[in-house]
Amino acid sequence: MKKIFPLLVSVIFMLFLVLPTITSAAIADGTYNVNYQVNKPGSNSASMANDYFLKPAKLTVNNGKMSIQLTIKNSSWVTQFNPPGGASVISSNTGADQRVVQFNIGSFNPLTVGMKIDIEDIDYHHAYSVDFVFDGSGLPEAKPQQETAPPAAPFNTTEPKSNPSPSSGSNTSSNKEPATASGKVDKTSTAEQSKPVQNEADISQEAAQNKDQQDAAQTEEVEVENPETSDALPLASLVAFMAAAIIFVRTKQAKTN
Repeated sequence: MKKIFPLLVSVIFMLFLVLPTITSAAIADGTYNVNYQVNKPGSNSASMANDYFLKPAKLTVNNGKMSIQLTIKNSSWVTQFNPPGGASVISSNTGADQRVVQFNIGSFNPLTVGMKIDIEDIDYHHAYSVDFVFDGSGLPEAKPQQETAPPAAPFNTTEPKSNPSPSSGSNTSSNKEPATASGKVDKTSTAEQSKPVQNEADISQEAAQNKDQQDAAQTEEVEVENPETSDALPLASLVAFMAAAIIFVRTKQAKTN
């Protein structure tokens, strides 16, 4: 038991050191009214200095940086007000004995501020520290920044320009002779291109004449290859064959006798 007790004391002490350093989520940019309380140092009990300030305070958040504005009552009594980083006086009202001060805060953890109170009427002069505890609950949290995609390239709606054809009237294409696949200029194709174009009637007539000539040539070839035989030719051959047979038979009989 004696060993466990010091261990528990150490754990509790570490929790008190760690918990105040826990920061809240980032607050969205804007201006908000926040309640607060001035406590005794390291305590949840309100200090007498809590009555020296008006509530609520004004919180301003700009690019994640937070600043507080609060109004000090009995401004003549509070001769020193020293938060971490210092404070600046925004406005002062001597008749109401009030002044507005502004200072920066990094989080909503308790903020220790040094003060000095001087009350001449009662000969009270005292310097001490207090904790300012601001209530940041219910404030809108900053949204995470989204990465913006790079702008898309504009879509090209224009049609690509086509190369001028030989018939488009371009001087460059009409003056050059066409080249073959080997890179040499084809004189024959150039000559053929230079021939005047015939109309459809002439082309049809020329084609008909060519067809007639081809038909006539084919007919002549058939006549030459297959000459016509007369009707008398088979009869003469038969008579000659019979005469030769008669002579052969008689000659054979004469030899026998």
